[in-house]
Amino acid sequence: MTARRRSRLAAALAGLALVIPLTGAAGCHARPPAQLADVARTPLATAGALVAAVELAGALYLFAPDRATIERGGTPIVRIPAPDGAWADAVTMPALDDTGTWVVARTTTGALWRITATGELEPIHDLLGLPPAIRAIGSGAGTVGLALDDGVAILRDRAHLARFPDAAQATGPAAGPSVAHAPSPAAAAPAAGPSITASRDRIALRRGTDIDLWSLGDLTHASYRVPGAIAAGFTDPAGRGTLVVATPGALFVEAPGTASAELHRIAAPAQIRTLALAGSRVWIATISGVFVLDGDRFTRARVETAATDHLFGLAGGDLVLATPASLTRLTIQRDDDPRWTAEIAPVFQRVCARCHRPDGDAGVDLSTPAAWRTERRELVHRVLETRTMPPAGTPIDAADRKALADWLR
Repeated sequence: MTARRRSRLAAALAGLALVIPLTGAAGCHARPPAQLADVARTPLATAGALVAAVELAGALYLFAPDRATIERGGTPIVRIPAPDGAWADAVTMPALDDTGTWVVARTTTGALWRITATGELEPIHDLLGLPPAIRAIGSGAGTVGLALDDGVAILRDRAHLARFPDAAQATGPAAGPSVAHAPSPAAAAPAAGPSITASRDRIALRRGTDIDLWSLGDLTHASYRVPGAIAAGFTDPAGRGTLVVATPGALFVEAPGTASAELHRIAAPAQIRTLALAGSRVWIATISGVFVLDGDRFTRARVETAATDHLFGLAGGDLVLATPASLTRLTIQRDDDPRWTAEIAPVFQRVCARCHRPDGDAGVDLSTPAAWRTERRELVHRVLETRTMPPAGTPIDAADRKALADWLR
């Protein structure tokens, strides 16, 4: 990047610098798929086509074009009609009033709406000083990116919004690397409209096959052209984030621990239909099934999907599988215990997951069979004997408690 281009970008991002060490991992070579990965399936009460799914404080916010549904413990709490146009996408982001975290959704008209835990709506584009013309929204670890018709806006605290034009206007015509490959004859066309994704100090904007990547720590910019690109995003958005770009035939992943503008190709096990990023996990839906990326190889999940199904990643690593008739939450089981998967995992998702995921508030991870065996004595005491868990107000019925008793004893 020339000194002139750097200075113009730095001016646009003045006051936003934050130095983060390079982290992340990516594979370079294709390997045959590893053994099958078991997943727990938790049916969700909401049904219908989805455009977005996010999770906050143990509640799932599920967005269909015409309505949003807040679901907790497998029970729909409230349904919220789209206020204008239709729901398009949604994120969790830092609250603009410094009260924690908000769920914010965008409609197809470009308006941004905060959805409260009780289903109330509040327009927030005006709080950001923006017209209701946002084309995409992405959020990660306190950084929010907004795609506009004429550029990008970045929010890193509740008081300062930086706007700057498209990369071609801010830094001249894109001259970044092009990733060349031969798309399959049946390759899917890139999705219409821009998409934007964010990690703690990076923003990636995809318009068709062009991906613009801004690093807010050192105020640099890179451009990629990936023929056939259908999706892009970051793994581990709470950290620096590793850029992943999906095409029908492969994933292109940033080289680990390097500042060079390189994307490494990992051949797909079958033609990719959908990319879903869930925390540090990379999931793909292909024409032959669902796979999760493990280092530089794919592991197939024991899940069957159809061409009409869609995947939505959640921050904790789980997926929401949306079919035309149903929604199912999928959780990878890191320990082979079919009985736990069948009998305990559904109860865990409904009753315990809010506090006892790896990043949960309780500080005790109970998301695997091994963890339940380790904590067995304490679980018997608190869940079955004193019944101090789950906390008062958490719905648990007699059948759930019997399932836990049968497995624990």
